[in-house]
Formats: sequence, structure tokens, C-alpha cells
Amino acid sequence: MTTCPTPRGPRLRCLLLSVLASPLGLLVLLTGVLQLLGPG
Repeated sequence: MTTCPTPRGPRLRCLLLSVLASPLGLLVLLTGVLQLLGPG
């Protein structure tokens, strides 16, 4: 997990960057998007 360089910065953006930096997080994000766009 990567930490945000500025603690006072937007936490959501730092979380998104850390998720995109990790293959597992990216896979989970992709799965979530597919479920949202899917029939169910």
C-alpha cells in the first residue's frame, strides 16, 4: 500500500491512486465496473 505524500490532501484521490497502483485493487475495481455494467 502506498501512502499519500500529503496527509491533508484529498483522501479519496490517494486511495484511488493506491488501488490503481496495485494489480489486485485494479482487478477488484474492474470486477466492480463489470458488475455495474452487467445485467445484474
